Amino acid sequence: MEARVARLEDDMREIKSDLKALREEMRRGFKEIRADISGLRIEIAEIKGRVSQLPTVWQVNMQMIGLMFTVLGGAFVIMRYAAH
Repeated sequence: MEARVARLEDDMREIKSDLKALREEMRRGFKEIRADISGLRIEIAEIKGRVSQLPTVWQVNMQMIGLMFTVLGGAFVIMRYAAH
Protein backbone atom coordinates (compact mmCIF):
# COMPACT_ATOMS: atom_id res chain seq x y z
CA MET A 1 0.00 0.00 0.00
CA GLU A 2 2.85 2.40 0.86
CA ALA A 3 4.46 1.82 -2.54
CA ARG A 4 1.22 2.64 -4.33
CA VAL A 5 0.77 5.86 -2.34
CA ALA A 6 4.38 6.84 -3.04
CA ARG A 7 3.87 6.21 -6.76
CA LEU A 8 0.65 8.30 -6.73
CA GLU A 9 2.50 11.13 -5.00
CA ASP A 10 5.25 11.02 -7.64
CA ASP A 11 2.66 11.04 -10.41
CA MET A 12 0.91 14.03 -8.82
CA ARG A 13 4.21 15.93 -8.65
CA GLU A 14 4.70 15.27 -12.37
CA ILE A 15 1.14 16.40 -13.16
CA LYS A 16 1.61 19.57 -11.13
CA SER A 17 4.87 20.42 -12.88
CA ASP A 18 3.22 19.81 -16.27
CA LEU A 19 0.32 22.07 -15.32
CA LYS A 20 2.71 24.77 -14.17
CA ALA A 21 4.57 24.59 -17.50
CA LEU A 22 1.27 24.77 -19.41
CA ARG A 23 0.17 27.82 -17.41
CA GLU A 24 3.41 29.62 -18.20
CA GLU A 25 3.11 28.77 -21.87
CA MET A 26 -0.48 30.02 -21.95
CA ARG A 27 0.53 33.28 -20.23
CA ARG A 28 3.23 33.87 -22.84
CA GLY A 29 0.73 33.12 -25.61
CA PHE A 30 -1.85 35.51 -24.16
CA LYS A 31 0.75 38.27 -23.91
CA GLU A 32 1.59 37.80 -27.59
CA ILE A 33 -2.10 37.84 -28.52
CA ARG A 34 -2.64 41.04 -26.53
CA ALA A 35 0.29 42.68 -28.31
CA ASP A 36 -1.09 41.60 -31.70
CA ILE A 37 -4.56 42.93 -30.84
CA SER A 38 -3.21 46.30 -29.75
CA GLY A 39 -1.25 46.50 -33.01
CA LEU A 40 -4.42 45.72 -34.96
CA ARG A 41 -6.30 48.44 -33.09
CA ILE A 42 -3.70 50.98 -34.15
CA GLU A 43 -3.81 49.84 -37.77
CA ILE A 44 -7.63 49.92 -37.82
CA ALA A 45 -7.60 53.45 -36.40
CA GLU A 46 -5.21 54.51 -39.18
CA ILE A 47 -7.44 52.95 -41.84
CA LYS A 48 -10.53 54.63 -40.37
CA GLY A 49 -8.73 57.97 -40.48
CA ARG A 50 -7.77 57.51 -44.10
CA VAL A 51 -11.25 56.39 -45.14
CA SER A 52 -12.85 59.35 -43.38
CA GLN A 53 -10.69 61.68 -45.51
CA LEU A 54 -11.88 60.19 -48.82
CA PRO A 55 -14.30 62.36 -50.79
CA THR A 56 -17.94 61.35 -50.93
CA VAL A 57 -19.71 60.37 -54.16
CA TRP A 58 -21.37 63.79 -54.33
CA GLN A 59 -18.06 65.60 -53.94
CA VAL A 60 -16.52 63.58 -56.77
CA ASN A 61 -19.57 64.18 -58.98
CA MET A 62 -19.46 67.92 -58.34
CA GLN A 63 -15.73 67.99 -59.12
CA MET A 64 -16.37 66.22 -62.41
CA ILE A 65 -19.19 68.63 -63.31
CA GLY A 66 -16.94 71.57 -62.46
CA LEU A 67 -14.17 70.14 -64.62
CA MET A 68 -16.57 69.66 -67.54
CA PHE A 69 -17.80 73.29 -67.27
CA THR A 70 -14.20 74.50 -67.12
CA VAL A 71 -13.23 72.55 -70.26
CA LEU A 72 -16.38 73.64 -72.11
CA GLY A 73 -15.84 77.27 -71.08
CA GLY A 74 -12.24 77.14 -72.26
CA ALA A 75 -13.31 75.61 -75.58
CA PHE A 76 -15.94 78.33 -75.99
CA VAL A 77 -13.41 81.09 -75.33
CA ILE A 78 -10.94 79.58 -77.79
CA MET A 79 -13.63 79.17 -80.48
CA ARG A 80 -15.07 82.66 -79.89
CA TYR A 81 -11.88 84.70 -79.85
CA ALA A 82 -9.45 82.58 -81.87
CA ALA A 83 -11.21 83.36 -85.18
CA HIS A 84 -10.63 87.14 -84.85
